[in-house]
Amino acid sequence: MDWTCGTGGSVEWLRASLADIAKAWTTYVDWVCRWWQVAPEPVQEVHGTGLEMISHLEPGYSCGIVAETSSRWTAWLSELPFSWELVPLVPCSTVRIESAHTADGLPGTGLRIVRQPLVTGPDIVVALRDVGVTKDERSWHFNEYGEPAHFEEVDRYLLRNRRERLTADMLARYAVALDIPLGEDEVLTGKGLYLRDPPWSWDGCSDSAAAAREFEDMKRERW
Repeated sequence: MDWTCGTGGSVEWLRASLADIAKAWTTYVDWVCRWWQVAPEPVQEVHGTGLEMISHLEPGYSCGIVAETSSRWTAWLSELPFSWELVPLVPCSTVRIESAHTADGLPGTGLRIVRQPLVTGPDIVVALRDVGVTKDERSWHFNEYGEPAHFEEVDRYLLRNRRERLTADMLARYAVALDIPLGEDEVLTGKGLYLRDPPWSWDGCSDSAAAAREFEDMKRERW
């Protein structure tokens, strides 16, 4: 069982096609370039295994690979989370499954399901469902947020041993219920897109209030 797709890190799964993501990315980049006067970063096709595709990633940039899979999910291959600015523009669910180590580097397991519409902001995307087990220097901890999905084995969450409340075997069953691939590079079709975020910050915007209003209009058009 492995959700790394050859990258060595966890994958974020997006319920959207490469074409849907490329369209949203182009819309987003056009918006950035209008208000920040920066050069556009075009969508680039990449091919190969997970490791071959992520070799295109450039250190020091906000970037990632969206890779087509043999399932209905597209894989986001990057150490960075899927861009919060894009989340409202891509009408899809996203799921992250952590096994062995969670996103913050702690040993443990975790499941994060995000479905739209979402509450979003510059620094936050509110998840529909978070559940996980992590370990610090002293003990194991169980955390959950939101309503359980129908496939979750909620009786396990009541076990006295917190470490056993969410196991790798349970996550494998959750992945099957979500139709998320359980393999590694064999789940990839070899086709992907490289996305690099143009450098920008709100401080450098020609009219931040107008830019924010336009972005809200863009989100409404998507929904």
